[in-house]
Amino acid sequence: MSARTTASSLLLVLMLSASIDAFSQSSAVQAGGSLNLSSEFYSARGVAARRPSNTYRGLFQLNVTFFDQIQLPFEAFYASGQTGFRQPFNQFGVSPRYEDWLVVHAGYYSARLSDLSFGDARLLGAGIELTPGPFRFSALYGRSDAAIQPDLLQGIPGTYRRTMWGGKVGYGGEDQLHLHLNFWHAIDDTTSLSLAPAGVAPQENFVTSVSFGVPIEGNLLTVGGEVAGSLHSNDIRSPEVQGKGIGHALFVHRTSSQLDAAAKLSVGVTPAPFVSVRLTTRWVGPGFLSLGYPQTPSDMFEWTAAPSFRLLDNALMIRLSFGQRQNNLRSNKQSTTRRTLWSLATSARVTNEFAVDFQYTNYGLRSAPKNDTLRIENISQSLNITPRYMFEAFGGASTLVVTYSLQDTEDKNVITSSLNRNNTQSVMGAWSVAFPTTLSLTTSILQTTSKLPTLSTSIVNVSETASHQFFDSALSASLNAGFSRISVLSRDDQFAFSVNLTYGFGAYGSVGFALYNNKYTYGAGSAGASFSEIQGTLSYSIGF
Repeated sequence: MSARTTASSLLLVLMLSASIDAFSQSSAVQAGGSLNLSSEFYSARGVAARRPSNTYRGLFQLNVTFFDQIQLPFEAFYASGQTGFRQPFNQFGVSPRYEDWLVVHAGYYSARLSDLSFGDARLLGAGIELTPGPFRFSALYGRSDAAIQPDLLQGIPGTYRRTMWGGKVGYGGEDQLHLHLNFWHAIDDTTSLSLAPAGVAPQENFVTSVSFGVPIEGNLLTVGGEVAGSLHSNDIRSPEVQGKGIGHALFVHRTSSQLDAAAKLSVGVTPAPFVSVRLTTRWVGPGFLSLGYPQTPSDMFEWTAAPSFRLLDNALMIRLSFGQRQNNLRSNKQSTTRRTLWSLATSARVTNEFAVDFQYTNYGLRSAPKNDTLRIENISQSLNITPRYMFEAFGGASTLVVTYSLQDTEDKNVITSSLNRNNTQSVMGAWSVAFPTTLSLTTSILQTTSKLPTLSTSIVNVSETASHQFFDSALSASLNAGFSRISVLSRDDQFAFSVNLTYGFGAYGSVGFALYNNKYTYGAGSAGASFSEIQGTLSYSIGF
């Protein structure tokens, strides 16, 4: 981005801001928003560049309100990059809101129906959500995936254009007594690609669910859940099945189609203000799939019990959690995998100045096939203890924090147990001082040791951070310097330095500058080559 282009952009923004300010003087129309522009540079010596040498970004947000009732939020985003780092894209969407009962979507937008039907994908299209009184109505439509032609030379497998539509009809909000009927449909367009990609099949998916919630006696007892059914075709190029099956008008049955279900249930009990218990369970059939939540695991049953306590006038807080997950619900696999997880978290305020936090997590995984050499069984546990103390020193308010962390994994397989043991321990201490002059200092020391059966790693880091404000807080500055000694096969040194400056011009926005330098030096006996990197960012932001 040239200096002339940058200056022209800033002038345009200032003129637009002034016009919006003048326009928003009317009581009928109000407008506000923000603009953020940034330019980054990067260079490396002694190592291949891991980022683009130059990157430009721009984010423009505008919200227009009519008669204090209708809201029109606008957002436009632009980024430049290089192949392998990031791809340039432009997105524009608007979701005007009228009072508290009407939202209209156009362009790019995000929405959610329920936990088992739709809520992950970002759509390019249109939608409407109505909440008149206790009633709920939604209608959504859009494209979730654009067509991408396959390119084997670039390692791009290809993607079909995917269109989605769905909606909701129900009564009551999700935090109240409610009953909702949700439905969702997604289908890939086989004509969107001129060349069929290898290993990528076009799919069709239809999901319908009923979600509900029942609070009893002022939330003394709350019961909620959802039951869903899924029809999914793994390849819509496969032949159609003769005859009309369930939902044939909405979904074409094929030889690659599958039907399955999922359900979840949550029960919360609060017998007293200082204690509560939540029980949750979820069952997802092996053939259940919702393209509205493509990452949701299938073929699993899990349950969790989570009690929590607040004691001694909230000076002591205890949270417990215990649960288990298993697959192979229909016993059609060679073995069943069981995962067990339990955790304990406490926070104790001993005095007004001294407090201690404690966290422990234990995660176990076990899969026992008939062939014992293929058995998977391991236990992972983590522990964190953090005492903290606040006091007055050197004319400022000090905070001293010490954290001890342990992560340990034990493999009980008869063959791989000697190779997969992992134990990592770390101790971190930090002392922060805040002075009335806005000067603050933070000193930290970190020591980490990781032991594997064939290798041990030790890292010691010392860092110092200083921040201060100048010119009646118009200029904020911070410096950070850190040194690390890394011991693996050799003793390597790393020095990192960064500076951040931000100057505010009041109603005319603020300018920021950040510079980061990283220098890594390999020790004697190492095959690595020493290198250094430098990265800088110049940014401008304004709100209006």
